[in-house]
Amino acid sequence: MDNIIIFDEKISTYYFYNNILRKSFEIYSLDRETPPILDMRKTQYITPSAVPVILSFGDYLRKLYKQPIELLIGSESSLLNFIICSQFKSISEKLQIFKIDKEIIESWNYKELRDLHKISYTNIHYTDVDRIKNPVKKRDYIYDCLVDKSKAVYGKILQDTHQLPINIIDATISSIAEIETNSIIYSNSYSFTYVASDKYGTNISIADSGVGFERSFIKEKRKLNMVEKYQKLGPKFHNYLVIMSVLNYSYEKHLKDKRADLWTLMTNVVKCNGIFKIQYGNTQVIFSQNSCKNCKRNEGKKDISSCVSCLLERQSEDSYSPIKLFGVGFQGVRIEIAVDKEED
Repeated sequence: MDNIIIFDEKISTYYFYNNILRKSFEIYSLDRETPPILDMRKTQYITPSAVPVILSFGDYLRKLYKQPIELLIGSESSLLNFIICSQFKSISEKLQIFKIDKEIIESWNYKELRDLHKISYTNIHYTDVDRIKNPVKKRDYIYDCLVDKSKAVYGKILQDTHQLPINIIDATISSIAEIETNSIIYSNSYSFTYVASDKYGTNISIADSGVGFERSFIKEKRKLNMVEKYQKLGPKFHNYLVIMSVLNYSYEKHLKDKRADLWTLMTNVVKCNGIFKIQYGNTQVIFSQNSCKNCKRNEGKKDISSCVSCLLERQSEDSYSPIKLFGVGFQGVRIEIAVDKEED
């Protein structure tokens, strides 16, 4: 069948953006009525950063085709254990994202994962929130609820291996709550988060299939300052400039009230020799220890124009480029964080 998307043995976000998205776009271009079938029967491993991305992609397809998407998993696959124990299956069923063969699931003799390694998603409905008429107070109420949830769900695992300093933990929790709040307020969309920590390091991934940065800013009547400033670059780098406009807004807020948010999280991750990736549409921007750790370009500046220019100067087609432009994208926002354990 032409509507089957076959996944490889190992699924990373890079593989997903370059292969799975492209295939799904080809299927939709040929037939806009028949949903694709996702075939993971030979898949053995999904990288931690790819887990929320696949769920958000499924949620996007569910809304696009107005029905759950069929997901095939091999009866002998070691992936089954993760699908069951990480809450991937239960979330898929509850939100009607994927259809998974119940006979395969029920026959699997699974082994529990660590209690902390579970996928979570946002509840888009909150008791009493409709009674709050002021939009700012409504947003603050939801954000406060999600901060409390994030502390309860992620606080323990972020501290689990004693690898992350408290400033990164606080900024991570604030950023997760910020992204989840935006998903609810602007697009009534679910967001998915997965945090994995072991003796080698910590991986954090957040993804949604909401309206994304640009429409959120337009709705709030905020300016996309970097889009306006660098508009001569043309459409190729539009999504890049949207991302940098969001980071610039975060940077300006940080200068004003020292609030822990996306800019704070990015800079703290880099200082701890980590990697911070943020994706919108077909564009991913990567901040790493190799190129950003000791950067002082923004010191004393009112915006992050120097950072925008620096990344553009190093943009290329190779795998080390800090700006990756994929052939196809889908709506929503994705953030990946990786902090390796420092050797003793």
